[in-house]
Amino acid sequence: MKNQKISDHTAIRFKALFTCNKQTNCSACVQDRGEADEHGRNLDCGWCPALNRCSDGMDRKRQDWLNKNCDKIRITKLDMCEAGSNSGEESIVPEPAGGQEARSAARDNSSRKKSAISPGSIAAIVFFVLLIFLAFGWTGYAYFFPHSASGQFLIRNRPGAWRWRMGGTRYTAASSIHM
Repeated sequence: MKNQKISDHTAIRFKALFTCNKQTNCSACVQDRGEADEHGRNLDCGWCPALNRCSDGMDRKRQDWLNKNCDKIRITKLDMCEAGSNSGEESIVPEPAGGQEARSAARDNSSRKKSAISPGSIAAIVFFVLLIFLAFGWTGYAYFFPHSASGQFLIRNRPGAWRWRMGGTRYTAASSIHM
């Protein structure tokens, strides 16, 4: 509806697109794999035997999908569905594209990601450095211009005036002589 003119008293009906996670068994999951839907989208659905779930790996349960290595171990062909149910998992383990080189490149990328400083940390460091410079700048201004409001504030609240004001009687050496 992006380029359509919408006026008053217009109703728009949205229809949900096909998603992989609506499929409940292996054969239904992989049978429509090669065909594009009416909008030209071709989902890369795969069945994960460890989770008994169909997905393209990009849904709200993605973390479970990755934890069970379903992105590497998944059934993508109809004939593998029957083979996976009859025999062991060996028949459903496809080799990732690129083989050993792809696995080593993925390891290198993950180690680079872990060692990087997050943008939030950089922003916090910059904020605190600016705060320190601001404090020193204000103190320098107040010191060199003592008649300004900042200078007067610094004089009134200088560290030498930070004594506890004790109420009550104070005993000094002169008061003990008269006893």
